Amino acid sequence: MQITLVNNNYDKGIRLIGDEQTVNIYSEHPGEIADNKDTMIILEKGRSQTGKLDGKGFLIAGAGEYENNGVYILAEEIDSSIKVLAIEIDGIRVMYYSNSDEISREQLSHFGISDILVLELAGDYSAQLRTIQLIDPQVILPLSSDLANLEKFKHELGIEFVPVSKYKVKSTEFENSEYVLRGVSLQN
Repeated sequence: MQITLVNNNYDKGIRLIGDEQTVNIYSEHPGEIADNKDTMIILEKGRSQTGKLDGKGFLIAGAGEYENNGVYILAEEIDSSIKVLAIEIDGIRVMYYSNSDEISREQLSHFGISDILVLELAGDYSAQLRTIQLIDPQVILPLSSDLANLEKFKHELGIEFVPVSKYKVKSTEFENSEYVLRGVSLQN
């Protein structure tokens, strides 16, 4: 089993493509949503609809536990909007974190282990660096439209980032309990 991560408009979202499922995560509504059966997750204040969309996938707009076509999702609200998601697709757990504030160990406790952390960078990322230590992922994938800020973050984290247009990973890559944090940078 493997998933592929690719950019959705770089600073507005990411797509996780599994063997049989696809999950699209947007930090704001992408506008027109194409007809598909993918799982759609929109992290935007003011959304009140959660559930099946007529021919347009499955929209998650609030905190809770969800399942759609074999994709398991745990969404957590911080400051009345979804900021943290744990998604399990094809045996790989991906956490999507879009908050510039530090999250507590208690808030993270019900998310379990995350293999990959997708992190939206915003403002001063020092709290996000501490959050990475709490989450302890095997792969970090930062997202930012501010390329200067992204480069500073990579330097501050102190690991090498591999630039790729698509990041493909197999679930077997996360079976080893001994690992070194890897950095991946999605390029357009």
